[in-house]
Amino acid sequence: MTYYEALGVAKDATQKQIKAAYRKLAQTHHPDKGGDSLRFVEIQQAYDTLSDEETREHYDRYGTLKPNDSTLDKARQHLGAVFNNVMSQNFDQYTNVVEVMITNTKNEISRARGHRAQLHAERKKNLMVHKRLNSKIGSDDLLLQILRGRRNEIWRNYSNLQGVINTLNIALGMLSGYTYKSEARPTRYTTTSATGNWTGANVIF
Repeated sequence: MTYYEALGVAKDATQKQIKAAYRKLAQTHHPDKGGDSLRFVEIQQAYDTLSDEETREHYDRYGTLKPNDSTLDKARQHLGAVFNNVMSQNFDQYTNVVEVMITNTKNEISRARGHRAQLHAERKKNLMVHKRLNSKIGSDDLLLQILRGRRNEIWRNYSNLQGVINTLNIALGMLSGYTYKSEARPTRYTTTSATGNWTGANVIF
């Protein structure tokens, strides 16, 4: 889903139309009004991006958010940690260090997305229980308070995870600017017992 789709506006929408769409959606989805907090995170991120001409231009051109200094610092810190970790491991001249870093970063993104999906599923379950739970005590009922408190916590964690994913994607983009010249693994030739033909395999003698 693009940010334009999140707000339900066209790509050439004016700032007035974007603001009106945001206000209308916020009235429905804001957590304080009983709305879907995870949906509101998407709406807020879309509005924050499209309501600023500079970040909107960057998003239209590259399809990603324009990182601020804090996000760039976090991305650099991530790359530094991954690089130091790779350097501390055993590898040889055949290992592509950049590819290892890219793989590690992609794995972290996958884990973060998986955790985000778990939070989304937990929130749906929370809302189902809240809807089915009847209290004779009223709004001060302990169980309902616990459910609301957990939903707020899920919202915060979801927002933090989205920030982590954005940072990792930026780090991934930084890595795309690097190449690494690793040596090709030597080819070992063996014969098959049936035909006597030579076959090659990228295996060290």
